[in-house]
Amino acid sequence: KGSQAALRAYARAGQLRVRAAGVEHLDCRWNEMVNHAMFAHYPLLLGGDNRLTQSCPPNTPRIFVYETGDIADRPLSCARTGFWASEVYVDRFLRHSACREHDWRHADLFFVPAYLTCWELKRASKLAAGARTSEAEALTARLRDLPHWSRRGGFDHVF
Repeated sequence: KGSQAALRAYARAGQLRVRAAGVEHLDCRWNEMVNHAMFAHYPLLLGGDNRLTQSCPPNTPRIFVYETGDIADRPLSCARTGFWASEVYVDRFLRHSACREHDWRHADLFFVPAYLTCWELKRASKLAAGARTSEAEALTARLRDLPHWSRRGGFDHVF
């Protein structure tokens, strides 16, 4: 799986960084020249942040997370820049949370991962106005056709 391979590569890079720390002064100090904080969010995005998988506190809402496919399929790409990265972070937080409910019948809320700003900037902005409208209508129809929407008329769905 792509996310698991990326998480393994991230962990391996961290190991190499630690191993190279002792000889760093012999070279051009590459380790200090890289902004490592820029990559610190990768474990959260890839499901490797253990803080999220601890137990879910009692009386906490249980959240069913839909699999929305290509509407939310590029977390690393969409989380790179700006305010619109919050769409990715909320998705990844809930997707890997201990309060995630895999059985929709026991869910209090339904989360619909949709990187809509990313979709708008990376895909829709390249389309002509008519095509953009058609794509937006198709996307809206897809969201309205979610399997559990009718349970409460969408009032328990969060985007």
